Amino acid sequence: MNYRFAYLCGVCFCLCCFCASMSALADSNDINNPGFEIFDINSPPDFNAPAGWKRTNYTAVMSSFAGRFSNLRPPNWPLDQDIGLLPYEGERFVVLSTGDLLPEPNHAELRQSITIKPGDRLTGAYFFGTNDWTPYDDWGAIQLVQPDTNIIEVNIIRVCVADVESFRSMRGWQRFDYIFDANQAGEYDLRIFISDKQDYIYNSYFAVDGLVICPNSPISGDINADCAVDFFDFAMLANDWLCDCNDLSVFNDPNHNCMYGTDSDNNGIVDFNDLQDIIEYWLSGTMQGIVEP
Repeated sequence: MNYRFAYLCGVCFCLCCFCASMSALADSNDINNPGFEIFDINSPPDFNAPAGWKRTNYTAVMSSFAGRFSNLRPPNWPLDQDIGLLPYEGERFVVLSTGDLLPEPNHAELRQSITIKPGDRLTGAYFFGTNDWTPYDDWGAIQLVQPDTNIIEVNIIRVCVADVESFRSMRGWQRFDYIFDANQAGEYDLRIFISDKQDYIYNSYFAVDGLVICPNSPISGDINADCAVDFFDFAMLANDWLCDCNDLSVFNDPNHNCMYGTDSDNNGIVDFNDLQDIIEYWLSGTMQGIVEP
C-alpha cells in the first residue's frame, strides 16, 4: 500500500466517523423474502420452495449448489465441485431448473408484485449453468412483467447457453444493478424465469440471491448494496486492493469481495479506477440526515 492510498484511508475513516451519528439507512422499497432465506412450509416433498413468492415448477432454496450431472454430461463447470456455489449473502439462495420434476417441465418461475419509483435501483446477483449446448439455447432472466401476465415491460437480466458456452457455467455470482427511469415507474410483477429452448432432455439452472431495491440510489460505488456509498464500501475495496479478480481462486474466495463488484471496471485488477466510483459518489444515497449530493 503506497502512502497516497494510506492517506486516503485515513481521510475516508475520518469522514465516516464524522457522519456516523447520522448514517442510519432509510427503508428501501420492500421485496418479500429478497434473499430467499425463508422457505415455504407447504413446499413440495422433494425441495424447499421460497416463501413469499408465487412458484411454478422447480424453484429450490439451497445453501450450496454444484450442479447436477449424468454420465452423459459429466461436470464441466468452473466451480469447485467439492464446495459449489455458496450464498451471495446470508445463508441461502434460490435455484430454478428447467427440469428436476416429473413429468419433465421445460421452465420454472418465481414472481411477486412490486412497486417501482423513478430513480429506484434493483440490485442483486445471479448465476447460470447448463448441461445443454447451442443451438439448444436455454436461458434465464429477471424481468418486470405486467401483473398476472407474461407481457415483458423491462428485461433486467437475460443470460443463455451461448453466454457461458455449451455444457458450462458462469465462474460464480454476477452482481447486477438496474436503475429505473420515470417512464418505467409503476406496478409490476418481478419475475425470475428459466426456460429450455426446443428440447427437454438436458437441464439448465438459474440461481438468484440478494435482491434489494434502493430508492434514489447512487449510480455506482455501493459495493455492499446497502443503498449508500460510505466507509463500508471503501473497506471492501481496500480489502481487495490490487487483487486480480480474473483469478478464479480469488474471485470465489470468501475472503475477497470480487463478486460484489470491487473490480467495477472489469479490467481484472482492483485499483484507482475502481476507487474513483467511491470517490465520485461518496456519502450519496438514501441515508438519514445526509442530503444526496
